[in-house]
This record gives sequence, C-alpha cells and structure tokens, in this order.
Amino acid sequence: MKVGPTVEMNRDAGFSLLETLFALAIMSLASVALFQSTSSMLSLSDRAVKAGERTVSGGLDRLAVRELIDGLLPHWPSETERAFVGEARSFSGQSTAPLSADNTGPEIVTLSLSALSGGRDSLTYSSAKAPQGWTIMSRLPEGARFEYMGIDHSWYAKWPPQEKPTRGYFDEDILLPFPALPQAIRLRTDETVIMTARVARATILPNRFDPEAGL
Repeated sequence: MKVGPTVEMNRDAGFSLLETLFALAIMSLASVALFQSTSSMLSLSDRAVKAGERTVSGGLDRLAVRELIDGLLPHWPSETERAFVGEARSFSGQSTAPLSADNTGPEIVTLSLSALSGGRDSLTYSSAKAPQGWTIMSRLPEGARFEYMGIDHSWYAKWPPQEKPTRGYFDEDILLPFPALPQAIRLRTDETVIMTARVARATILPNRFDPEAGL
C-alpha cells in the first residue's frame, strides 16, 4: 500500500531527460550570447584604446615637428652647407630643436615625405647625428607637400623662391638682404592643411665661436 505513493513522490522530485537537455540548450545559447557580447565589448574597448594612443602619439609627433620648425635658424654667410633649402617633398636646415637625444646645439635636420602602399604618405626625420633616420608620421594623406610663407604672406612651393618676396609698400625692401628662412612652413594636401608652424627665429643668427674672427 505504501509503494505506489513513494514511487510517485520520487518522480515528482526529479527532472526528465528531455527537461534536462532543454535546460542545457538554453544555458548554451545564453553562454554563447554572453560570450559574443563580451567579445564585442572588448573589441570596441581595444579599438578605442588604440585610437586614443594614435591620437596622443600623433599629437606628440606634430608638437615635435612644430618645435623643430620653430627652432630653425638662418646660416652664417660662410656656412653655406647649413643654408635652409625647402622643396615640395622635403626641407633641410639647422635647428635648435632637433629630435636627437644628445642635443647640444644647432643641428642640420631633414624632414622628407615618401609614398607608402595603400595611398598614404610618411614623414621621415634624419639629421647629422641620426643619418639613418626614422618615421615620425606614417598615416598622412597621399599627395602631402610642404609650402613656405614669405614676408609678403604668400605661400611658395620651394624655398628660396625664384622671386624675392617683399612687403609691397616699403621701398627699403629692395635694399634688404634676401630672407634666409620663410616666416612659416605648412604641410598640406589639395584638400586640407595638415599642420602649420611658424619660424620664430627667422632673423636670429646662431651663436658661434671662431678664434680667427674673434667671434
């Protein structure tokens, strides 16, 4: 008389095989959805971190280039090898703010643009102390070029330009020596200006010590 109810109670207390399989299937689907959601969040976070790193790195690179341009100096007449020369895809001259670690004074530096695969340009730095050079910016738009501003506030494709820039309203400009440096340098494409930096020391000759000349 007691066997029937006891068996019935045991049946009510457990799960059938079908119920167990159904529960496992739901848990599997939930786990897959949770994994995909976590993976997507980690991927988005990784991309955000890398984008932030590129932004910070790009900002520091542009700051270094601006300081280098800001520190450009004209050359003494007897030191023609230190003269500033600017072309559309490169420029070189002496700067008080080179990127070399052992900066002890004005150093001849060169910034040059070169084309990369995938429609990008890179900006490369080299100097007398680092002739092998290294890439400063590698994600520049294709067709980037340098331009140089004269005292007439006009932009020139090369420096020195073929015609001497003048202010236009001072007769004494005819008697003044040709400016050795532009007033500013910018990096641009046909569509946009990437960066602009002024040459703060365009009229300041560097210090030098010449025992024969007493300087």
